[in-house]
Amino acid sequence: MEKLEGQLTIRLLEDIFTRLQQKEIVANLHISDGESERVAYISVGALRMLVFGPRRGLRFGEILVEAKMATEEDVNTALEDQKNLDKPPRLLGEILVEMGKLTEKKVNRVLGVQVKREFLDCFTWRDAMVRFVGGDPSPKLFDPERQVIKYSENLPEFFSSLSQALAEHREVQGTFRSVVDIPTLSEEWRREDVLKKHKGMTKKILDLVDGTSKIRDIARATHITEHECMVALHRRVAAGEVTIDWSRDPATVKRERSVVIAECERLERAVSEMVEDRLARQRLALDYEYLGEHEKSAEQWSILIDKEIELGHVDNALTALEKKIKIYPTDFEAHEKRIQVAARGLRGDIAIKYGVELARLYAKYGFTNRAFGLYEKIIEWAPSNVEARRGFAELARETGNRKAALEHLREVATELEKDGAGEILEEVYSELIKLDTTDSAARSFLRDRAAAQLSWFRRRGPFALCLLLILLSIGLVVTDTHSRIELQAAAQKAREMFYAGSPEASRPLELFKEKIIYSFTPAARHATKLIGELETARKQAGSIQLSDLMWRVRNLDLPANDVASAEKHLKMIIAAGSGTPLGAEANDELQLILDNRAEVRHRWTLEVESVLKRESFGPERGEEAYTNARRILKTAPSWAYPIEPFIPRFVRSDPPGAMIFLDGRPKGHTPQIVRMPANAPARLELSLPGGYENASRMVSADAPFEVNMSLGRPIRWRLELDGCVSAPITVVDGVAYCCAENGLVAAVDTKNGKLLWSTHPVRPDKTPLFSPIPYAPAVSARHVVAATVHNGAFVLDRNTGAVIRHLRDVQEISAPPVFSTDGSLCFVTGDDGYLYTYETTRFAQRGGYLDLDSKVLGTPVFDGSYLLVCTFEGKCLVVDTELSTIVKSVDLNSPITFGPINLRDRILAVSHKADTPILYTVKLVQEDPRRPSSPEGVIVTGKHERMGRTSATPTYIPDALYIPSSAGRVAAMSVGGPKVDLLWVETLGAGPLSAIAVADVEDLCYAVDGSGRLHAFSRTRGEVQWSTSAPTGFTSPPAVAPNGVLVCGTDAVLYMLEFK
Repeated sequence: MEKLEGQLTIRLLEDIFTRLQQKEIVANLHISDGESERVAYISVGALRMLVFGPRRGLRFGEILVEAKMATEEDVNTALEDQKNLDKPPRLLGEILVEMGKLTEKKVNRVLGVQVKREFLDCFTWRDAMVRFVGGDPSPKLFDPERQVIKYSENLPEFFSSLSQALAEHREVQGTFRSVVDIPTLSEEWRREDVLKKHKGMTKKILDLVDGTSKIRDIARATHITEHECMVALHRRVAAGEVTIDWSRDPATVKRERSVVIAECERLERAVSEMVEDRLARQRLALDYEYLGEHEKSAEQWSILIDKEIELGHVDNALTALEKKIKIYPTDFEAHEKRIQVAARGLRGDIAIKYGVELARLYAKYGFTNRAFGLYEKIIEWAPSNVEARRGFAELARETGNRKAALEHLREVATELEKDGAGEILEEVYSELIKLDTTDSAARSFLRDRAAAQLSWFRRRGPFALCLLLILLSIGLVVTDTHSRIELQAAAQKAREMFYAGSPEASRPLELFKEKIIYSFTPAARHATKLIGELETARKQAGSIQLSDLMWRVRNLDLPANDVASAEKHLKMIIAAGSGTPLGAEANDELQLILDNRAEVRHRWTLEVESVLKRESFGPERGEEAYTNARRILKTAPSWAYPIEPFIPRFVRSDPPGAMIFLDGRPKGHTPQIVRMPANAPARLELSLPGGYENASRMVSADAPFEVNMSLGRPIRWRLELDGCVSAPITVVDGVAYCCAENGLVAAVDTKNGKLLWSTHPVRPDKTPLFSPIPYAPAVSARHVVAATVHNGAFVLDRNTGAVIRHLRDVQEISAPPVFSTDGSLCFVTGDDGYLYTYETTRFAQRGGYLDLDSKVLGTPVFDGSYLLVCTFEGKCLVVDTELSTIVKSVDLNSPITFGPINLRDRILAVSHKADTPILYTVKLVQEDPRRPSSPEGVIVTGKHERMGRTSATPTYIPDALYIPSSAGRVAAMSVGGPKVDLLWVETLGAGPLSAIAVADVEDLCYAVDGSGRLHAFSRTRGEVQWSTSAPTGFTSPPAVAPNGVLVCGTDAVLYMLEFK
């Protein structure tokens, strides 16, 4: 059968489900987004499925309870029976059938519902990939210990219903995103268009997003991401369409905030990887504003403003400036920049308006000289501007400059008399008469005005009242007759504007509707109909323009067959025709261009490499090869630069020297030549320019020696592993225990770099089956425990690496496992806030689990017979492990980000307020050092603006604490005395720092920054002693071994570096 593979789209799944409607087909379907997986095997009359990762849809038991096919008590009883280790593994449906609560037919029907929900749930994933192939199924689908979903009904009919569901959900998704789409900076979404197009479905969606439904329920019903649902809800709140009582459900509010926080973290990664992504930065600023993080929101708006100004997008820059000014109304710099942008964009009237607003703001906050200066500039620029002169006069009057106030008020009066603005002129003369009661022009105008008004009321008052009563009686007839005449004129003007290509063609009709008093008259209804027809015509014309543009792209009818221009136009079509067949065509065409670009890149790379693949020639030929490489580099198109750098080439030459070619980088670096002396020592370390990271070893033709091209640091040894290590490395008795992202657990001898053992706990073929291991392994005298995120923990033999037991009681783990001091107990904390205790003789659970009420953060600390734990909701807990009870609970009233840290007589935890870390300490009672004091003993012991947000758990050594930050800084704190004092703050590199490792035998500490570079700095002064070359690409926090520093790179190589 034909293999299908690519990014998850409804079109691709429809194609797959159409093929699965054939009766004799046998295939494997795999859907994954890196965090969750759906693995299915479809054979004749049967389907098997495994689900990995977070369960966003309903589980089997929840579906039964929802459909009232079983009670909650029956489901809980079956779940308890399922956990019984004395019985063979069974599914929940099998147990309920044995209990007599369900029949096999009903179980199969519910399984079909569950499979359908699991498939449809994939639409809420970001960047998911689909693989549909034939061949043998995965052995894990037939593992009796796994919760395999088995469904056996009419599969062609089942997949036919799935295809219909896909079509419905595609329409729901398109409508939902049309209704609630986040607006761009330059335009707002016209919701009326969508309401007319989708009618009933739009009403259903808007009824769903009504402020009472939970975000998770909305996402499940529409198969839209929770963040989009939350944005929809808050846009309706902002528009006044929905009102929400935020105290109605604290859990819902907390969930919404967590969704936004997760989206902010994703967008932060997006804008850091792609700085030019302005839409992502705009959404990040809006999300920060929702969270109340005004400083971060203003920072993102500032970056966006600079980008828009740089690109010349005046409207976008002005809109972003208004957003920033809304956050900080007294940001004078933003006001001034807004005036400059408007003036630069030839928007003189808008610049003058902004200038008057800023001048009034200056005056309000006491900056009188600035206000006068700005008013004078505006008056010099536009002498006839009434608002500026009135503002100047008002400010002059307040400061006692009566003469200047009179002068400008008289100028204003002169301008208003020219325009015939009677009401404003009356206000000006009223102000003028207050300053100068003898002003003849003002007295004459006000006297004549009062006399005219009095005369009119005396002569025409009774008649006007009678006339008004008559008009009210025949108002409907007169209004409709007059409206029809105006409607004809407005419709003619709208048609002229439409044929002229104006996007505001419907504006005359809308203005006409605003003037009409009675909206139920025939003229008003006819105007509404004309507006709808005009909008339909405008959309059709836009579709024709897009089709014409698509034809030009396909025939390369663009300047000089410019591929970049074609790509730009295709992206415009995709953005304008989202959800339409034309948009899908443009997307396919863009993919072809990108594939062609990759092919050209590859050919260009091979051409350069062919020049550098000379095995033996003299220095003259070497210079010739270098010149040819430069020539090819210059003639290649700019967009064909290679993504990956070349592997550096070593070229043997005649004495007295050897030659190495170095690669050219995409950022403009050219190929380099490095010559090495023939009498080079047996080991030579070169610190080369940044960017040469692919090769790490070369041998000279004259004398063998190593050239370290990626680190620039002496290496004791290097070891290639079968997986990249990003979790902390645990070093015990000279052996390093590592956990890789693909589930590998390895033990390495730090003396010589020898691999003692490596194990994939689940599959012997070393393919990644379960989620990565992000936590440091726990090591005791006999065992090693490695905890995954979503698939429990594995117990391994410390000497051989053999898997002893799989701890499946807790599926989702939130913190690293911990052994007791004597190794007799092992503690594992679940993501649901439960603490599980295991006896290490058989690794059986002891006494059930202990409810901690919240998710555990950081690594729990074992002290004697007590376990110190910090929870996400801000509680410090002391657990008596012998009695399995909480001895003391101290509430810090602030969410904890890192902790606990045991300071002998105190427990320390880290929280944050904005970007400022706050260190909390809980004093311990003298009679029992393991029992904390009452909540009154909780104090804020440090608040330091320079430190930045903490990025990893602080490192504690006697009397000192080292705190890494997300800004690339490290802060040293003195914790020996009664208070926590700041010793120094040092900037190491860019991005968040890893946890800090401290060498006992040296006065050095080590940390890896966000770019993957390793830094060594002084423990007492903070001065950087050395750093690896940039970019290095280290992924794991450093670990100190007896003879060096351990760190793992992105190439899955474990390095042992020298201390100094």
